[in-house]
Amino acid sequence: MPTASEKVAAELRARIVGGDWRPGSRLPPRTKLIRELGSCADVVQEAVRQLAVEGFVEVGARKKGTRVAANPPHLARYRVVFPFGPDDWGQFWHALEDAARERTTENREFVCFYGLGGHRDIGDFEAVVNEVRTRSVAGLIFASSAQELAGTPLLDAPGVPRVAIAGEEQLPGIPKVQADLQSFVRQAVHRLVAQGRQRLAILCASRAPQMLDLFRDALATHGLVPRPHWEQLASMRKPIAARHVMQLMLHSGQFERPDGLIIADDNLIAGATEGIGNTGMRAPDDIAVVAMTNFPHVLPSAVPLTRIGFDIPAVLDLLTERLTQVASGRPAPELTTVPAITEQEYKGRVRGGECGGRGVKKPASANG
Repeated sequence: MPTASEKVAAELRARIVGGDWRPGSRLPPRTKLIRELGSCADVVQEAVRQLAVEGFVEVGARKKGTRVAANPPHLARYRVVFPFGPDDWGQFWHALEDAARERTTENREFVCFYGLGGHRDIGDFEAVVNEVRTRSVAGLIFASSAQELAGTPLLDAPGVPRVAIAGEEQLPGIPKVQADLQSFVRQAVHRLVAQGRQRLAILCASRAPQMLDLFRDALATHGLVPRPHWEQLASMRKPIAARHVMQLMLHSGQFERPDGLIIADDNLIAGATEGIGNTGMRAPDDIAVVAMTNFPHVLPSAVPLTRIGFDIPAVLDLLTERLTQVASGRPAPELTTVPAITEQEYKGRVRGGECGGRGVKKPASANG
């Protein structure tokens, strides 16, 4: 059962969240609150103290009174929810975490929560649940389909805007943003063909079945025939696997070797390009390489290559825009895909100070 001060805090918090008291406005005098709430001075004081800890109010000197915070958490604090800790991440999530840190300002805060595989017995989980229950968060950004959070307030509690980086069929009713892998594969194949390459290979890690289907479709548009033995997979957590795959595919004893390669996961860049270098093949003379990149995370490569990928700060800006739409009651697309861009295009955005989220499209499906 909530205590008397918790009940009063809930009532005061509801008035702030509901807009009765706007950011920066002064709360009524304690005597008026005591009378309206039918409480006593000590209980009201403890409730106000709790709201100050949560960031809803700022308590000044006696003459200045208590004011609603300029940036209360229900308007300014966003939780980015990862399913695991950083040790289990690929480069996409690292780039997203960095973008959240860089997008944090005096007026807006992004705080990361690391779910640790769905464990609900950790203090951080209870803290996020409490934020949701008390509306101490402006929105939740799920970095995945959040399956490990099914049946918890993070997915079920009403009143909190939510968005996700997930597929169209996942998390019904929650606006989702997704990287357009088809645009990456098409651009990569087009770039290699434009350089006169006809024997194309691909190296994948995650989403391999989808990526291979897209690769075959892109080859067909250029009249090229896929070679299954040049469609290879490697673990993103074991760079040695990507290195060995490249050495097997490209060593001098092979009867035929590809002259173009797509590295379809930036976690494989280091191992794959080291393997290319070990074979003695020269890039781009003998083999041209295109690699997926989660900008601005440009990972080192042992050979020259072309980078095509996704603007991760722009993805975060788009997710935040969707949260604002949900919070204001405006309709938000069920799915928005973010097209791949070249490294030159990304650098142009940075130089031009372009706002994130531009250039996105709302397709009929994830591959449309």
